[in-house]
Amino acid sequence: MLCQSEIYAYLCQRNHNHPNMDKDLDISILNAYAGTVPPKKKRALQSLFHKMRTLQSMEEIKEFFNRSGVTIRDQYPLMLMHLERITSSEFYSQATAYLASLRTLMEQAADERRRYFGGLCSDGMTSGDVQRRNGPLATFRLTNEGHAAGQPAWRMFMQALTGRYIDASDLDGYRALLGLSDTPLASPLPFFGSNQQLMLLFSSLCGTLVYDVPMPLEGVAAGRWHAVPFIAMDGSRGFKATERGGTPSPHQPRIADPYCQLLSAALLDRNRQPLTPRSLTSAKNLLGNPSKGISLDKARPLLAALIALGALARQ
Repeated sequence: MLCQSEIYAYLCQRNHNHPNMDKDLDISILNAYAGTVPPKKKRALQSLFHKMRTLQSMEEIKEFFNRSGVTIRDQYPLMLMHLERITSSEFYSQATAYLASLRTLMEQAADERRRYFGGLCSDGMTSGDVQRRNGPLATFRLTNEGHAAGQPAWRMFMQALTGRYIDASDLDGYRALLGLSDTPLASPLPFFGSNQQLMLLFSSLCGTLVYDVPMPLEGVAAGRWHAVPFIAMDGSRGFKATERGGTPSPHQPRIADPYCQLLSAALLDRNRQPLTPRSLTSAKNLLGNPSKGISLDKARPLLAALIALGALARQ
């Protein structure tokens, strides 16, 4: 059976005189790796990816990246996609080694940012910042409802977030954060949406969100949506209830603002910068403000994913 690169080489040779068909192949690969990124970013990646089609060595690729000013963070998905074009085993080996080096560089940079901003916090930079500790970070645990949702539903939910809000390489970390695995969370994870989108996601999963949708959207019916608590913090009312097999009082939230502290330690913003509990609490409070909250267009993908999981119920 032919591997993907051999199929791609065959099709490219067959369609040598049909550039539109080659372009369709490029778009297919792009959609597979970057189908859920924001449109502006996707267009930029598409342009760069198309220009890379004639590059046949790592020297040419590095020269192209330098000449075009491509950031390390953008080089990573471009190299992943370009692998699908490579027919030489030697070139393929060099490209995968370069991919590994890019990942190491990004991880080292994230570590340095954490050390720098952690140092500022320890010196008392602002009252809204918190010092980040070394070692495993605190994570959530599944509630009874979270367990009842089942692993297939959780997998589909994580897939809906991947690409647009979280990187595929961070899936294991997010599973640890949500309590879907017992693996310790060793370092903060980046979230590529806005702070309000982050709080829409986690205030829903924690069972504290009530969200009004005035008009029907794709995958989201109009009406008032109430969160069903799927995750809880260790020691919280929601988690203690899962240990007893009971149900907390519906008149009190399972988790209040302390979960913003957990999230600020466990996550980084879209620029891989530290978050603070104050910024997340502020973002959560803005969600219900029609004039300052995020638009329905920006909320819709998350609402649709949460509804499909069962973490939002219309009342």
